[in-house]
Amino acid sequence: MTLASWLSVWCGLTALGWLGGWRKAKKASKSSPYRLRPTPHAPGFDSRLAVVVPARDEAAGIVRCVEAVLQDPDPNLSLTVLDDGSTDDTAVLLARLADRHPRLRVVSGGNQPLPEGWLGKPWACQRAAEAALVDDPEHLLFLDADVALQPGAIRSAVAYARAQNLDLLSVMGTLELGSFWERAIQPAVVGLILAGNDLSRINDPSRRPARPLANGQFLLFRTSAWQHIGGHHAVKGAIIDDVGLSTATVQAGGTYHLVFGPKLFQCRMYTGFSEIWSGWTKNLFEGMAASWTLVAGLVGFVALSVVLPWVLVPVALLTVDPILGTTAGLAVLGQVLTRVHLDRRFGQDSRYALTIPLGWSVLAAIAVASGLRYHRGGGTWKGRSLPAGG
Repeated sequence: MTLASWLSVWCGLTALGWLGGWRKAKKASKSSPYRLRPTPHAPGFDSRLAVVVPARDEAAGIVRCVEAVLQDPDPNLSLTVLDDGSTDDTAVLLARLADRHPRLRVVSGGNQPLPEGWLGKPWACQRAAEAALVDDPEHLLFLDADVALQPGAIRSAVAYARAQNLDLLSVMGTLELGSFWERAIQPAVVGLILAGNDLSRINDPSRRPARPLANGQFLLFRTSAWQHIGGHHAVKGAIIDDVGLSTATVQAGGTYHLVFGPKLFQCRMYTGFSEIWSGWTKNLFEGMAASWTLVAGLVGFVALSVVLPWVLVPVALLTVDPILGTTAGLAVLGQVLTRVHLDRRFGQDSRYALTIPLGWSVLAAIAVASGLRYHRGGGTWKGRSLPAGG
């Protein structure tokens, strides 16, 4: 067989894989029971619920986050925000918010060196939750400071957690994407995460992976369950603390679910290329089980199953090879259909499907850089050093 024949066969197989993945994704989105919608008119809380937010240099989004939580007027809901040594206007904004919202408790975390063995976010969450426990809440909801809840989001989550008798519920909301690089790279990251994490498997105790995926943007604990695992002491040195918390919960015999809630909240994680690179470099390798084999597999997949078909389409046109052009075109079509489906599912701009090869190529580079950081150390996040993991 000639090289063109081999490439045609490969692109044909790649096309089958992408088109099959697209059909599977469409079917799953229609039939999944693990999907929540906000219920703004649901009954209020019949017990105390404390929302906990760690905030370090979050001036850009902290006002929106706080006001979105406190738009629910239920007096049984309280909010505790810990200002974790911010160097921007976070503290000033929180002071103004506290003057207007009596249910908001602001805790100053200072900017002292971290206790031995602790990373910044777990330490902030631990202190904020301890402050919130004075209200004796039945549930603790840990939110990231860049999350904006929709009306009824918390009521929907609490109702689901109670109906399923859950110790921990985590929700995947919608990413807000503003810049070009966000729209190009972030969907590739989401695609990678979704490809390796089937909700029906995660939520089935008999088939659940040893380290079930969780989303630290939204973690609703039964307070007694959080205390049972030792609170954030269980993940004090974990960069991927959300997966650590879900793992600790199920290992302690707790009940856990991860669900889709694209209408429950929005979150703008990063605002440009530099933040995306730094943010995912700090934890992507650990999210891939600290496995160079998986990283090599990702790089090979991106090169051969994502980028190559896009390159071969114009090559086939120039060489007038209809078979190669057809198979490569079908592979590209499968990618675009899959991306467009996910964009529509999560409310994104589907025109950026044309950035697929660029976004996935950058993702592969981030995975390699994350692995190097993991072993060598030297990374920082929000002014704090990250430990080497190797």
